[in-house]
Formats: sequence, C-alpha cells, structure tokens
Amino acid sequence: MEIQDLFNGLDRAYGTYIVTEKEGEKLAGQARTLQQKVTDDIWELHLSGERSLGVIPIRDDWTCMFAAIDIDTYPLDHKELEEKIKMLGLPLVVCRSKSGGAHLYLFIRSPGAMASIVRPKLAEWAAELGFSGVEIFPKQDELKSKEDVGNWINMPYFGGDNDELRYAIINGKRANIKDFIKHAKEKSITHKQIKEFQVAGPTNELLEGCPPCLSSLARNGFPSGNRNVALFSLGVFARKKWEDEWKDKLVEINEEFMNPPVSAGEVAQIIRNLDKKSYFYKCNDAPINAVCQKSLCMLQKYGIGGDDVDMDFKIEGSTRILTEDIYYIATVNGRRVHFDAHALCGQHAFRVTVMRQTGQMVPNMKARQFGALIMKITTEAQEVEAPQQSGRRGVLVQEFLQIASGGNTADSWTQCLSGLPLRDDDGGAYIYPHQMVKTIKRRLRVSSLQPQELFEALISEDIVVKEKKMGNRSFWYLPDIELYDKMDDEEVL
Repeated sequence: MEIQDLFNGLDRAYGTYIVTEKEGEKLAGQARTLQQKVTDDIWELHLSGERSLGVIPIRDDWTCMFAAIDIDTYPLDHKELEEKIKMLGLPLVVCRSKSGGAHLYLFIRSPGAMASIVRPKLAEWAAELGFSGVEIFPKQDELKSKEDVGNWINMPYFGGDNDELRYAIINGKRANIKDFIKHAKEKSITHKQIKEFQVAGPTNELLEGCPPCLSSLARNGFPSGNRNVALFSLGVFARKKWEDEWKDKLVEINEEFMNPPVSAGEVAQIIRNLDKKSYFYKCNDAPINAVCQKSLCMLQKYGIGGDDVDMDFKIEGSTRILTEDIYYIATVNGRRVHFDAHALCGQHAFRVTVMRQTGQMVPNMKARQFGALIMKITTEAQEVEAPQQSGRRGVLVQEFLQIASGGNTADSWTQCLSGLPLRDDDGGAYIYPHQMVKTIKRRLRVSSLQPQELFEALISEDIVVKEKKMGNRSFWYLPDIELYDKMDDEEVL
C-alpha cells in the first residue's frame, strides 16, 4: 500500500501500544517494541483503528526513506508553522501529532539516505524554525546489532480518515490520506538533494562566518523583546571578525538587521561592555537558544569552535533489551552504545564505555547531572523483548556447547587440561572448567566470568553437568554431549 511505501523503515520490528487494562472509557497499557515483521496486516490494523503502529525510520543498512522532526510545543499554530516551512523552502510535510504538537516529515526517494547525513540536516532545519534541541527521528546514525531496533515514531491516520488527532495539514487545512500521500510524494527529495540543500533566505557578506543562530535570526527577523541580547552576541562576532574596526561594524550591523535599530545609547553601552574584556556568545539566552545549532557553530570560522566550551554532548533514543541480564542501548552523539548495569552505576564506567565504543570523550558532570542523565536513559527507554538465547547467559551456553561438542577434541587428560573436551565411549565428555572459562573469555572478549556463572547458565538450560574427580583435579562431565552435536541442514529444516 502507498502509505506503507512512504514510511518504509526497519522491517523486522515495530512499535505499538498494548492495552493491558480497561476502566470504563479509559484505557491503560504500555508502549512496546515487537521484533516482528512489519506487514500489510499490521498496517491494516493501524488504519482500521484496531492497533496503533510506530515505525522505526532507520533501516539495517543505516539509511532511511523518511525522517521526522518531533515538536512537542503547546499550543502550536500548525498553519503558521506550515507557512514558515514554505517561506524557508523546506521539504517538510506537517502532520499533527496525537498530543497536539507536530511531526514534520521528510520523505526520501529510493535508495534512501544515510541517517548520519539526514539527522544533522533535520536538526539544522528545526533550529531555523525556532525549535532547537527537539527530537529527531531516526534518533541514531547506526544500529549496533540485530538486537538493536532503534526508536519508533507513531504513524498518522490511526483509524484512517476518521482520525481526528493525527493527520496531515496542507494549505492550513486537515488533509485525507489520499491527498497526504500525493503531497508527500511531491515534497520528497533525493539523498543528493539533502546533502546540497541550503535554507532559503537573504544572505549578507557582513555576517559571513558568523554562528548559524545569528544568521537564522537575521533571515527571519530579531524578536523585539530580546534584541539587546542578540546584538550583544553580534558584538562578540564583530570582535572576532574585525579586530580593529569591530565597533563601527557593530553599528553597521545594527542598522542593517535590527528593525527598528537599537538606539544609539544602547549600542554604545553594549560596546563599552564588550570593550572591557572578552565575552562569550549568549547561547543559553533568548532568542539565541531557540535557534542554537551547536554542532554547526563549532565549524564556523567565527563560531564557538575556538572558545573554551564544553563539547557538544547529546544522549537520546534509549532501548531496554529484556534478557535475563537487562541492558540498554542508547544513542550518544549519533552513535549507538551498549550499557550494562555497571556502566550506568558510575560516571567513570559510563565515560569509559562511551570512549571504548565511539572514541568520543564525555565531559565531566556533576553528580546531580549524571543522575538525571541515567534517569533519562532508564525511564525513557523503549522496551524490546530479545530473542531467546540472546542474553549473556544464552551466549555463554551456546559458546560452551560449540566448544564442548565440536570436532576438536582431546586425546589425553593433558590435552583436556588445556581446554579441549575429552570424549568417552559412552557418548559423554569431560571438561576442565577453569581452562574452559579462560577459552570462553578469550573468544567472547569478556573480562569477567567465573566457573560458577557458567555452571548456573548450563543448568538453567537443563544441561546435565556432573562433577568428576581425577587425581587431585575436578572435572565437569556431560553424559549426553552427543545430543548437542551440530545438527545437519535437514534437521534444521
């Protein structure tokens, strides 16, 4: 179906809202991620209003055919937002979200575009629209593994054209599915066009090299209530760009871009303040904060890249993997990172984990900041039921059986002590557990594993393990090791 072709995301998992309780007209439930194929039937359930659907934009090849800016601002004038999108020439389709905000969709023609290209572009457009820092879907540049499914976004038209909450807005009016699909196709662009896309608007060589926030405000107009703050930051820029004539240039910028210009007295006071010492851009103050694009600003000639500021650090899109040892996957500056319980219980372990998996340094945080960050990861995580045997225990069991039932066997007790299984004539095998643990740690690249943990993993899978004494050493004996020999293709089929 055509709407499914538009929202062509990850095909092996999707999100939904499972109702667990009904009290009168009120429904209670939980948002869940299901590792199942996204089929026509799943879409039919969504369009009929029987079960909502959330699609994950990023695909297994790390490309996306659609992406979205999620605006949770209330109240929101959707018609005004659509007009601003048109003015800037952005290829976005406005859809009302369930809560009254907006999902601004970008649709990409086949073969799609890398998420790492699309995400920063959407962040730039969101800032241009005055919604810096909002959620961007996909929330990650990559998927870590086949267990990693990223994050999903709710689809519009739950219940088809009868949906009164989630629908497209075209020319200021609510659109039906047919018109939405036509409009989305007309707005769609290629991956090459995404790379080359430049926001429409006037340019001026006076502001060449300035932070993107100031450039955006110059195009769209400086709000009257915060013009002094904006002009102060323009003064910081002028000092960076024109060492000797920055004062005259600031007066010129005021006349060119402020409407009406800030009074001569106020400009003189800003100049006196800036002349006393070096100041930094007012990134956290309005109106700068609403259009801040920190990652792009770092690259600008007169942006924040040369100043002593904290690195750009953002964590989002967490997923809780439900195995016997629950762990999390979260997006850190676009890269997917695995976190076990240890990595989430201390800041040092957290920073080491990020560094090992991404090569990026996380800035030091105060205890309260770190606690809030971990709370965000754990409480906002989408839950994913992992396939059986995908947790640590299952992986240990599978690795053990692969070694114990493999063709490489010992011919003597000495070889058995080196880690190889020693078969007997009754179909069993002897294992020297201490060396086996070392072998598994090396093969799986895990730092901690004790024989007791491995033993508990085996008996949890109903694998019979007996202890046998040989001289002064203890061995494990598996009486039915042949049951775990590798199956041939016919047995698997």
